[in-house]
Amino acid sequence: MYHRLSNEGLNGALTPDQFRSQMLIVKKFFNPIRLEELIRLNAIGELPEHSVSITFDDGYEDFSAIAFPILSELNIPVTLFVTTGFINGDLWLWPDQLRFALTSTEIKSKLEIPGFDFKIDLLESTELSWSKVADHCLTISNQEKGNFIRGLYNELGIELPSEAPDLYRPLSWEKIRNLMERGVEIGSHSHSHPIMTKLTDAELKNEVELSRAIIVSQTGQDSLGFCYPNGQPCDFQVRETEAVKAARYKYAVAAFPGRTPLRNLWSINRYPASTSYEEAEKTIYGLKFFSVN
Repeated sequence: MYHRLSNEGLNGALTPDQFRSQMLIVKKFFNPIRLEELIRLNAIGELPEHSVSITFDDGYEDFSAIAFPILSELNIPVTLFVTTGFINGDLWLWPDQLRFALTSTEIKSKLEIPGFDFKIDLLESTELSWSKVADHCLTISNQEKGNFIRGLYNELGIELPSEAPDLYRPLSWEKIRNLMERGVEIGSHSHSHPIMTKLTDAELKNEVELSRAIIVSQTGQDSLGFCYPNGQPCDFQVRETEAVKAARYKYAVAAFPGRTPLRNLWSINRYPASTSYEEAEKTIYGLKFFSVN
């Protein structure tokens, strides 16, 4: 499971060299196949040994600019789960809005956001501050999250851009169509990347159905797979899974590991990538997950 690549390795993203080194392991010692093909072959008992699928979430521009050329060169298939509102340009992702605010301010002090019972310590590292506010945003409703982010920008005296700045720019639908012509498999990552357990029933239904409809409209191809935003066990329960099923997806992926990842097609386990070669190697070979259920 990957999200972002960066030439400079910014904000925890892998550099091209780091990503290439990991894909070379996959190419040399494993059998990389498309995720939908992996699911199909497993269902009929014909999954080749050492099969692995590569996935990317969100739909950032750097997938096309950096990741795909490496995957294409090595002939490694990939599945890209896109946040349709992000691709449309209707919004940009809230974790990036937080990071942009914290990296754009010159304030270095403890900051209190009205209506919230904790302070943001801007004397800490930006990454640590970002982690704390992002963790908080995972626990509140979408409306509260929007209020929190606007309050943060107000306190910092920064204007919230209406469009994603260049560092956080999404792919365009035209580029996605071109990628699909070259074999990239596209799935849905919701419309606005909310925490689904914080949604009303109507909001949840809209998120899963609208994103699928937009993908069909923009690409002419159906989206069979859904990717839960954030994707941890607390981020989707029975209600959320049933909504995905009702929207006529065929499978859904989570963002945490499991020893038998295809046991539940509505919560397929994935293994998060690391910027460390040694950690990535342990992940790919499964050594990190002997104790995982």
